[in-house]
Amino acid sequence: MTQIKDRLKKNSPDPFFVDSNCIDYGSCWQIDPAHFGTTGSSSHVHTQPNGQLEIEKDQWSFY
Repeated sequence: MTQIKDRLKKNSPDPFFVDSNCIDYGSCWQIDPAHFGTTGSSSHVHTQPNGQLEIEKDQWSFY
């Protein structure tokens, strides 16, 4: 489970983030490159979703 105390500094400010447990498998940035990116050793949130509609749209991208 993601822990705020393990949040990576590379993430854009709240509310969504990647923590230090990330192994950069690549699923998040391959499925949603508009919000996630890779640092080479982990992933990070480079752009926060813009509003509830975008959050809901992105949730379905992972299924």
